[in-house]
Order: sequence, then structure tokens, then C-alpha cells
Amino acid sequence: MSAKSTRPADAPVSHRAIAELWPEFVSVVRSRLEVGAEAYGDASFEAPLGKLAGEIEQELLDVVGWGFILWCRMRGLKAKLEGIEARTRFAGPGSPPPAAGRMAAQGA
Repeated sequence: MSAKSTRPADAPVSHRAIAELWPEFVSVVRSRLEVGAEAYGDASFEAPLGKLAGEIEQELLDVVGWGFILWCRMRGLKAKLEGIEARTRFAGPGSPPPAAGRMAAQGA
């Protein structure tokens, strides 16, 4: 159990995440709102609802676009990790690391 959490370690991940990460999330959102308030004042509170809906739509499209970029990069990373894993199988504690095992098998 983390020092911040009052939930047991076997609590569902969602409960632990809310207990441990929600306060930080709220703090980050508050900071962004404060930066926006300094930059734009109350303009967003006075904007027509249609303009706000358009801004939200644009932001959601940005999030989806960034998600696609991350997905592409993660696929590349996954392929690289699978290749590394295939070349470096390690049975666990007490077994020789893959390089040492190959060297021993080759009579080094």
C-alpha cells in the first residue's frame, strides 16, 4: 500500500488510482485553468456556446490524432522489444544470461 493511499494493495486498480492519482490530476487541471485565465481572462466564459463546442471538437480531434501517433510509435516499440526478447531469452534466477549461455555452448 502506498503512503498516500488508504486502500489496501488488493483493492481494484481503479480505486487505488483514484485514491493516489486523482489529487495530482486535479492539481494539474487547476494549473492549466490558471494559466488560461492569465492568458485569456474570462473570454471563454463569455464566448458563444457554439464557439466553445467547436473548440472542444478541435481539441478532441487533436487528442485522437495524438493517440494515433502514439499508437504507431508503440507498435514500432513493441516490434523492437519482441525482437530483443527473442534474441535474449533468459530463464530466470540461477540461469546464465543469454550471452554467457551461448559462449559456453560455443566452447568459449
